Amino acid sequence: MSAVVPHLRAVRRAPVRLLLCGVTIAVAAFFSTGTLLGRDMALRTIIDDLTSIPQAASAVVRSPSGFGPAELDRAASLAGVTAATGRVSGSGLVGAVEVDLTADPGAGPLSRVQVDAGTYPRSPGEVAASDRAAERLDLRIGDEVEFADPNGGAPHPLTVTALVDSPSADGLALYAPDRDVLARTGAELARVDLIGELPEIQRSARPTAMTVQSAADARRAELCEGRDVVDQVSAVLGAFVVLASLASIMVAVSAFRIVFAQRIRHLAMLRAVGATSGGLRRALVAEGALTGLIAGGAGTLSAVGVSGIVPLVAPVAAVAPSPLVPGSVLAGTVLAVVLAVLTPAWDAARVSPMEALRSTTRPSERPATTALRTALGAALLVVAMLLVLWAASGGLLSRYRPAGSTEALMLGGVLAVAACFGGYLAFAPALVRPVLSGAHRLLRRFGPVAALAVRSAAGMPRRAASVSSVVALAATLLLAALTAGGTLRDYGEASAAAQYPADLEVRAPEGAVLPAGLPAALAADPALRTVVPFRAPRLRMELPSRPMTLEVSDLPITRLPGAAGAADSDGSLRDSGPGAIAVSDAFASQERLAAGDVVRLGDREVRVAAVVVGEGLGGSQVLVHPSDLDALGVGPAPTAIVADAVGGNLAAAQSAVGAHVGTGGEWEISVLDDLRAERSDLVGRLTGSALALIALTVFVALVGVGTTASLSVLERGRESGVLRAVGLSRGGLLRVRVGESALHGLLGVLFGAPHGLALGALLITALVPEAPLAPPVLVLLSACVGLVIAAAAAGFPPAWRAGGTPPAAAARQD
Repeated sequence: MSAVVPHLRAVRRAPVRLLLCGVTIAVAAFFSTGTLLGRDMALRTIIDDLTSIPQAASAVVRSPSGFGPAELDRAASLAGVTAATGRVSGSGLVGAVEVDLTADPGAGPLSRVQVDAGTYPRSPGEVAASDRAAERLDLRIGDEVEFADPNGGAPHPLTVTALVDSPSADGLALYAPDRDVLARTGAELARVDLIGELPEIQRSARPTAMTVQSAADARRAELCEGRDVVDQVSAVLGAFVVLASLASIMVAVSAFRIVFAQRIRHLAMLRAVGATSGGLRRALVAEGALTGLIAGGAGTLSAVGVSGIVPLVAPVAAVAPSPLVPGSVLAGTVLAVVLAVLTPAWDAARVSPMEALRSTTRPSERPATTALRTALGAALLVVAMLLVLWAASGGLLSRYRPAGSTEALMLGGVLAVAACFGGYLAFAPALVRPVLSGAHRLLRRFGPVAALAVRSAAGMPRRAASVSSVVALAATLLLAALTAGGTLRDYGEASAAAQYPADLEVRAPEGAVLPAGLPAALAADPALRTVVPFRAPRLRMELPSRPMTLEVSDLPITRLPGAAGAADSDGSLRDSGPGAIAVSDAFASQERLAAGDVVRLGDREVRVAAVVVGEGLGGSQVLVHPSDLDALGVGPAPTAIVADAVGGNLAAAQSAVGAHVGTGGEWEISVLDDLRAERSDLVGRLTGSALALIALTVFVALVGVGTTASLSVLERGRESGVLRAVGLSRGGLLRVRVGESALHGLLGVLFGAPHGLALGALLITALVPEAPLAPPVLVLLSACVGLVIAAAAAGFPPAWRAGGTPPAAAARQD
């Protein structure tokens, strides 16, 4: 007989367990779609930071000699153009602080800024201030500022009419329409961004001297300089898409296995009245496909709706999702659910008709391990080992890996950990039993309730493995995210501390030195502190790979408070001294240097005492001892000074420096704090995007923890009734079930933590090989405790309801 229709009718009459599965699948589909769309949003946001060409632009007009307002009008009047804006930026002084007056339309698809408050300038003499400029200059809407040419000339009074959120790469910036910027700065147009029909625009521009380039080609050219960052972001986000897919499949398998296991009596009844094993399998697969279609469709459509809202409330770029994204996710969800159902459906359909006559709703478990499980687990472990060996041979463990290999290496590492986790799943029932036996010996001294909780979990090792594996997945993802995120954060802070150890830097023109009294004058200024002069000559260095001429510095970086966070990746800065140098990690990687190597600086041999994390050391790549520069004949006069602002008041510090050195173009005054903030913004967007996406994946796993723990308790309604009938109180039953859920959580943490640490280490090694692994131990321990508590809390509601069911009614539950 066909078992599909009667089976689905029985499911409809008792839908609670299937609804829990549906919630799990809907959440998994929601976050699978959300991860794909979030990946596109994050990548688009990072790219927007690295290129100044808006995504809406169709064409870019450039000229080798620059433009004026007339050329702007000509570009805007080309056939096929529907919108145009000029890009121009001119430097000026507000007080002693150098800012850029930058052109932007302020609204529309070609705008790169977003108005936070006020009204964007529309009349001459009005400007909008970036958030950073408003903070540095203490600007508010309605304030008037004097914008002066740094080379002299009458200042222009400007009124702030708006505060805008702008790209961090623009730095301290004021914004106005393009023609107003051209009139006030005298700068030439860098380019004109156009929207319209590209072929028609190009045909119209042929008779003119204007060069029209497609916006896509121009954007790719700009991105070449930041290709490493784009590749890293793409690799991280791609890895998390894979993790989200694996998490969704894992949760679906676990939930359906538990749901099918609790239907043993129902399936046995169908077998007793003539249903075949094949008919039951078809019925269970049909149930899974229908559940996947309905729940997956709801989750996918919800994710598409939310993706349209996120850019309105968060600083991320909007994307127009292709219909292929929700369609492919829905199809993939249904396929994944069907595949997930096949194994538990095969097990459940083999139930004997005699199960219908038994007094328990659960079957006796098969052995924890079978030949198939053993073979599959061993094969997956071999695959994991081969993937690790492949990644290692491809440069995973080397800093000198081939260009463009980051994404492949990261994907290989993720798949290796996934295969290892799959091997654990195959052996999980066999691993669970000895762990629970040991737990029983430890916990039985706490009374019969604790012993009963352990015995209840240990009595069904396959079910315990199924529930705890979802917790293990959550632990793997969460600990990997925390390990990778903590390491990236520490690396970014250490790199910034080494490269930008102070707030301000003043450099003399090349070949010149600072005035003799300038260091003392700056040191005496109340707006400045920690004023340190140093020399930065260009010297010849003979390296093992090649000779080269580069800038070296005798900046005593250890004296600067801002360098306190600098970290050594090899050797120690404390060992620097006469005859010993320190080099940046980036320089050491490029030239293949390590602590202890000997190089020739000028006519002296010096030893590499330290390799410092980061791309630079105080603006140079190599730090030497002052005595070595003296021995090489470098004059004693300093060529540069670094200083910190008192109380963090950078505007006052800049004004003080400007008052002492002047505001002409002779001196190079750099605000290192701005460079540090720009780097921090980029690293923050990278890590924030990655952590946000992996947080979605962790949430999928946590939802799986809740549903599988709830299903595990609901599965044994009759068992709960028997325990109540023999005298166990409602509170005792509650403690047993919650304790059992907590044990499942503990098992998951024990088995998931090694995978999480390995995954985090592989992600960091693939992404930033020079970053020393720095897992936040206390945070990781807190996360593990939190997962155990979450698993226990997930078992509380169904346990409370089971405890409130009268024993007679519970004994009748199917």
